[in-house]
Amino acid sequence: MRLLAKEFRAVERTEAWRFLRDNDPWQELDVLRQLHDADMRRRKWRRKRAEQKVYMELSDAMDILRHICTEGCTEVGPVGQAPTKSPCPAYATCRGLQLLIRHFSLCKSRASCPRCQRMWQLLRLHAALCRVPDGHCNTPLCTAVQAQGAAEGGGVGFGGGEGR
Repeated sequence: MRLLAKEFRAVERTEAWRFLRDNDPWQELDVLRQLHDADMRRRKWRRKRAEQKVYMELSDAMDILRHICTEGCTEVGPVGQAPTKSPCPAYATCRGLQLLIRHFSLCKSRASCPRCQRMWQLLRLHAALCRVPDGHCNTPLCTAVQAQGAAEGGGVGFGGGEGR
């Protein structure tokens, strides 16, 4: 069946396929159904893999955000604590998030800036997942986003707001 799926255009031009189509349409229908099912399974598998990749990237971003806001890294760190001089093991991702945080802190047009909107998304996601008691989270705007979400009555920080 794999060979048939892989080389279906070539198989379709053969005399054997024409014979099958002319003499046994139910068998042809069965083969086509199996090919369609295999294609749908392959697409579903690829979609699941892409979703898993996105979830892993978001999980990594949340871990890095927590790392930057609690321990600090080379350029950005918690208030009252000097950033460390040596880079962390996940420096490539950490550096990108540090640059995003720095941009977010300096940008004048946060509502229309795509980078700032991405940072708002990360902050909202963090606030939705944060289990640190009120006021003790080192992540910037965590309690403000949680309060905004509670005031809106929906999920934490996922309504409209400044980031949109």
